[in-house]
Amino acid sequence: MKNQIEFYLSELLYLHDCVIIPGFGGFVGNKKSAYIHPVSGIIYPPSKTLLFNKNLTQNDGLLATHIAKEEELDLLEMTNLIEGFVQKNL
Repeated sequence: MKNQIEFYLSELLYLHDCVIIPGFGGFVGNKKSAYIHPVSGIIYPPSKTLLFNKNLTQNDGLLATHIAKEEELDLLEMTNLIEGFVQKNL
């Protein structure tokens, strides 16, 4: 593979509000609007806070489909690579 799975996770988290790693859990992004601190006057840009939910384990296909497309791999092959990644990191 050209890039590691972590690279594609960060790419998808930028584009989507939720990315699930099948069998591991899901990352949920909550958008935070830009604001001005009332005392200092500092302007803070919009951002996204991330939460991890271990109960989001059902494969929605987003991660595998995205990586398979970018890497020009078969979807089944990519699903197996993600399963290996999860087993290695549990």
